[in-house]
Amino acid sequence: MKTLRPFARILAGFFGLLGITWGLNAEEQVRSPSRHFDRWQDGVQHGRVFTEEYPSRRVGSRRSLVVYQPPGYTPSLRYPVLYLLHGMSDDETAWTRRGALEPILDNLYSDGRLVPMLVVMPNGRASRDVDVESSWERQAEAFVAFEEELLDTVVPFVESRFRVLPDREHRALAGVSMGARQALRFGLSHSDRFAWVGAFSPTGPIPSPEQLLPRPAELSSRLRLLSLSVGDQDPVSSVAARFHEQLDALGVRHQWHRESGGHTWMVWKRDLHRFAQEVFR
Repeated sequence: MKTLRPFARILAGFFGLLGITWGLNAEEQVRSPSRHFDRWQDGVQHGRVFTEEYPSRRVGSRRSLVVYQPPGYTPSLRYPVLYLLHGMSDDETAWTRRGALEPILDNLYSDGRLVPMLVVMPNGRASRDVDVESSWERQAEAFVAFEEELLDTVVPFVESRFRVLPDREHRALAGVSMGARQALRFGLSHSDRFAWVGAFSPTGPIPSPEQLLPRPAELSSRLRLLSLSVGDQDPVSSVAARFHEQLDALGVRHQWHRESGGHTWMVWKRDLHRFAQEVFR
């Protein structure tokens, strides 16, 4: 079967970019992580990770974001984009430095499990002088302020700099911990900009769904995917559970995953492994 992997990946890319789910039935869409899903494997083609700088009007300086291009990236094609956010104790390098993003995605591409996409990882603090060492209060303000930065600066920069598909159906927003809170706040408030939203172990406080979703029934029809997950030993699991219950009460269609583990990268790696297989199909 290994000899079929490159061909499977090519088919996934071709049909995925056309918006067609290729050759997998509903039960086979998402594969559970194998024992070594987050480790480099022999014979697997690698994507490319690099850092870009963009001019931030809000912050008044150039800022960095990390980009992952899939194996076999072809500039003649246009790709969907997953904007992937970090937590309070990290920065734009978190997913490649701690979250094993490269081997997780490379392995999934090798098995033909993903629609080819760019992954863009910005710094979620919109401030010149706030970083991981700053107080919680100052960081919280900078994370909230990133909404404007993401919508008005980061997304337009990515769409002008790279060959991507510039519409809501081809934009996904996901994050972990504080980044999950951002994904819920920004993604649900701007469903005209993002059709796919993932929140992995969100921290509070999160505005209620009624505040984020003025027309919940309409949102259910607009969002292609809203995925909410948390570890069963996570000390902030009640935040995600309460939001899930509120979504249920409003009749908002979504996925709910409670998995084994705490507020840790192993849980979030599994979340990425699952979410990446689901978007853009």
